[in-house]
Amino acid sequence: MEKFSSVIDLILAEIDKRFINLLGANKDDNIAKVVQAFSVFNHHSWPATSDSELLYFGSDLIQILIDWFHDSLEKAGCQIDCILLEWKQLKLLVGNEFKNKSYNEVWAIMLTKTPYNTPSTSKTC
Repeated sequence: MEKFSSVIDLILAEIDKRFINLLGANKDDNIAKVVQAFSVFNHHSWPATSDSELLYFGSDLIQILIDWFHDSLEKAGCQIDCILLEWKQLKLLVGNEFKNKSYNEVWAIMLTKTPYNTPSTSKTC
């Protein structure tokens, strides 16, 4: 059993070395925060107790992503002021309609099926 532990420790050390640039040398680095913020899109980690709890879940992580990608979002024509509202709407939709689907199934639907993959035409969110 001790051999397995040392092998696992070596593998983990190599993984850390391999991805140090992605996660940053310090867990408080902005890059690490951005990478960790993407975990918010895993709907299986969302609260299942109530819609009100779900509404506020993850807004801080979405804000990290908005701040990091602000210029790119703006250039793409995104209404940045609408993102948090649309995030709440997305969580309610996924939480109510797709909570029993896998991560891959949910995002395949969201990215390929109408009306989910259609940009909002609303100019006021």
